[in-house]
Amino acid sequence: LRATGDRHTNYMSPAEQEIMRTDMSGELEGIGAEVDTSGDLLRVISPLPGSPAESSGMLPGDTIIFVDSEDVRGMDAFTVIAKVRGPSGSSVSITVLREGIPDPLTIVITRSKISIPSVEGKILNSGVAYVKINRFGEHTSRELRTQLQTQLAKGPPGIILDLRNNPG
Repeated sequence: LRATGDRHTNYMSPAEQEIMRTDMSGELEGIGAEVDTSGDLLRVISPLPGSPAESSGMLPGDTIIFVDSEDVRGMDAFTVIAKVRGPSGSSVSITVLREGIPDPLTIVITRSKISIPSVEGKILNSGVAYVKINRFGEHTSRELRTQLQTQLAKGPPGIILDLRNNPG
């Protein structure tokens, strides 16, 4: 696969594919954080709004080093994700490194069922329509069409389509 020259081309085991399928469906049980799997350690891109990760104080840039007292440094990212996810109502202890804080922080988070809209929209104070694609999944096309119709029906003078910080 390296011969393709595309750093995003890779092999996924059946377990990894199941995690990706769940992510694409927009419904999962876990803490509700988008993570960067490209480095040696799992790094939080963003806790989802209203998620257990957000309410527990997890921040963008937090780097996960322990899950339930197990050192996850050097583990495959999908293995770490599988350890963080779990049944709604159960708890997970996550130890993170946070920039500007010398000692690791341990955060206990109660998992929940999370529905992740792939597209959100609103009218800004300026009257301009704002539509954000949070992630690309199986319902993104339909959700984008619905949001665009909803926002454009309000007659905005312009529209912003925000593609930033989505995991692709």
